[in-house]
Amino acid sequence: MKEGMSNQYLDFWSKRPLPEYPQISDMPVTVIVSVKKVENPTNLFFTEQGRKLWGEHWLSWTTDSPQGRAVLTEQSGHFVQFDEPELVMQELTRLFKKLELQVTN
Repeated sequence: MKEGMSNQYLDFWSKRPLPEYPQISDMPVTVIVSVKKVENPTNLFFTEQGRKLWGEHWLSWTTDSPQGRAVLTEQSGHFVQFDEPELVMQELTRLFKKLELQVTN
């Protein structure tokens, strides 16, 4: 990149492994992930390859959870709750229904 890497994303792109996240117990977990592409990215994180890797990272993490789910969106930025509130409500409703079924069984 012409301007180099932005410090705020340096950890993501460093050669060190990504931080370890604790294992999630057997409970429903949903992560809504923005993989929105940026027309003129200012750093590697927002390039097409960066967005692809970001989505793959979260898909992999949620797959490791017994009831994990990743929802990738190209329509929202960091604040998906403002950009796509209906998506957030849809996923919350899905989680509540799943939890309700687990409690009644």
